[in-house]
Amino acid sequence: MNDWFEQRLTVGRHLLKLFSHLKINCVLDVGAHYGEYGRFLRDIGYSGNIISFEPVSENYQMLLRHCSADPKWKAHRLALGDQNTTEEINVFRDTELCSFLKPNDYCAAHMKRTDLVNGVEHVDVRRLDTVFDECVNGIEQPRVYLKLDTQGYDLNVLEGAGHQLDRILGLQSELSVKPIIAA
Repeated sequence: MNDWFEQRLTVGRHLLKLFSHLKINCVLDVGAHYGEYGRFLRDIGYSGNIISFEPVSENYQMLLRHCSADPKWKAHRLALGDQNTTEEINVFRDTELCSFLKPNDYCAAHMKRTDLVNGVEHVDVRRLDTVFDECVNGIEQPRVYLKLDTQGYDLNVLEGAGHQLDRILGLQSELSVKPIIAA
C-alpha cells in the first residue's frame, strides 16, 4: 500500500471517529473545488449532509456533477468571507488554488511558472452567519463540522461566522506550511 493511500485511510478513520463522537450530521465544505472532500467523506462511509461552497464557475459545474445524484449533498456557488459583497477572485491555471489573494514569489518558483493566474471572475461572497440557517434547514438537531480550504481566506470565513461559530462543533482548515499566497 502506498503512503498517500495509507494517509487517506488514517485521516478517514480519524474523521469517522470524530464525527461519531461529536454526532456530526452536517459538514460545511468551504472551498469545495470539484467536490474531492465530499467524495472522500462518502468513500470513508460518512452518510450525513454535506453543504459545499465553491465560487468559481468552472469548478462549481464540476462540483454539481459530483453531488447531483446525492440527495444529502448540496452545492452553493458562493464564496464565504467576512462581508456580504461581490469580489474578484483570481482563477489560477491550477484551479484548486483559486484565491482572492495573489500568488507570492515562492508559489511561482515552486510551480516553476509566473503565469499562475489565468484570469479573474466576479463572485458572490456571503458571511456564514447569513447563510447558516438556510444550510441547516431541514436537518434535525444540526451538528456541524466546518472544513475550510480557501487559499489564505480562512480567517475571513471565520470572522463571517459571527455568532454561528458557537454552533460549529469541529473545524478542519487546510493550510500551507509555507505561504504561497501574498497577504
